[in-house]
Amino acid sequence: MSKILSSLTHSNTRLKTAAFWLVAVVLLAGLAAIFYWWAGRRPQSHYVTLEASMGEIERSVNVTGSINPRVTVQVGSYVSGTVKTLTCDFNTEVKAGQICATIDPSTFQVAVDQNAAQLNSTRAQSRKDGAALAYAKAVVERDSKLLADGIVAQEIVDNDKNVLQQALAQIDLDKAAIVAQQASLKSAMVNLGYTNIVSPVTGTVLTRNIDVGQTVASSLQTPTLFLIGKDLTKMQVDANVSEADVGRIKVDQEVTFSVQAYPERIFSGSVKQIRRGPITVQNVVTYDVVVAVDNPDLLLFPGMTADAEIVIDARENALRIPLAAVRFAPERAGHRSQAHTGGASGSGNRGDGQSDVHNHDSAEPAMSADGPRGKHGASAAEHDKTERNGGTQVAHQGHGEHGKGGSETANDTRAQQFEKSGANGGQGGRHHGGQRGQQGGANGPDEKHSVVAINEAAPTSPAPPLAEKARRQKRSKIWILRGTTPQPLWITTGLDNGELVEVLSGGLKAGDMVIVNEVRPVEAKIGPAQGPFGQVGRRGHDR
Repeated sequence: MSKILSSLTHSNTRLKTAAFWLVAVVLLAGLAAIFYWWAGRRPQSHYVTLEASMGEIERSVNVTGSINPRVTVQVGSYVSGTVKTLTCDFNTEVKAGQICATIDPSTFQVAVDQNAAQLNSTRAQSRKDGAALAYAKAVVERDSKLLADGIVAQEIVDNDKNVLQQALAQIDLDKAAIVAQQASLKSAMVNLGYTNIVSPVTGTVLTRNIDVGQTVASSLQTPTLFLIGKDLTKMQVDANVSEADVGRIKVDQEVTFSVQAYPERIFSGSVKQIRRGPITVQNVVTYDVVVAVDNPDLLLFPGMTADAEIVIDARENALRIPLAAVRFAPERAGHRSQAHTGGASGSGNRGDGQSDVHNHDSAEPAMSADGPRGKHGASAAEHDKTERNGGTQVAHQGHGEHGKGGSETANDTRAQQFEKSGANGGQGGRHHGGQRGQQGGANGPDEKHSVVAINEAAPTSPAPPLAEKARRQKRSKIWILRGTTPQPLWITTGLDNGELVEVLSGGLKAGDMVIVNEVRPVEAKIGPAQGPFGQVGRRGHDR
């Protein structure tokens, strides 16, 4: 009996143990299923696309300036006095030589009369001295004959000759006095003429600073009475261009601008002059760029503020895409690429949450001379061979391209982004790349140099100095939507205006839909203290 009880007790123990492990396995399987369901419940992304189009694209510099007449004359007064008459007012159309105002001429007329009287007196004295000269000559001739006859002495003849010489000298003095008096009279008449304020040019009176009865005091500095603009149908815009942009401004470049008085109208002109004199205001250096503008309707007034746009380069009938498409990389495509390649390329997430994709299984365009392999001269197999031979600079550059994430933005981002991308690439290589990833991670801090080396790879043969257009060409990767799947495409970009960028080559056609953004439906973020089986802390904000 005891054996039977012992056997039953042993059997019950094994059944309990088996039941315990069965329940544990079921619970673990259920928990794993719940966990995978929670981890994969992220909503499907939606791609925002825009169409590649043909059209005009131009690059410009935006500046501000003031509108001024091409020739502005400040009319002042050379003499002092009281304003007697005023014949010109604001906006008066004047001719050259037209009298605009007069200063009381009475005091200056008195000076003219005095100098005229002195001139007449000097001329009368000259006529008197001329009569004395004639008498002296007659006396000398008479006494000389008497001396020959022995009637008069030699002393009398010598005295007569002395008087004749003095008479001749007096005539010269009278002539000099007449010239001096004429100059004094002319000076007085010039001052009298200065009492008439005349316009030196044909134009329009812009400002008037005097009124009738006002006293004008002319001393060391001539007061400005009128400001006259010559020919207001020809104006100019004095634009202040910063020193960073002035190097791209050239004479005869097209300029468009608007003024606040006519916000719906666009005016046009051309660069006439680039003045080299710097204008420094609070350590900011600008240069005056003169833009010639026609103003036949007299709509533009002097002093208006012009918001100008100077076109430095333009293309017509160019293939254009949004600039955002060059900077975009889909996040889910990056995860799929890592899954297919097994992380062998050492790719990592970018600092902005996007991953660069180098998907060898995707439809990447033929890797021609325009493609990434054709440009950099290294395929995936060549990268592997290089790494096996000791990890040369080309291999490191390959890891830098994969690890930085979003290589399509390498040409448009700044050095800080290169450095950040390189460091993140190193981290991604250490997590996903095995031995290649470790090599990429070890070179993470130097990735910014590798990125520059990739993007500035020299051609196979030495190239001549490039033109400005060629220097702006860049290699970039964009994503186009084929059905519901994003596909990468390498292109060569050229001119951009901050919103659109020109596509020079790469197989993109007008009408293709390029991806510019990835939008995820609203979902709740899991807080740091929240797990799939319960909420410990406060739920996060919507993504």
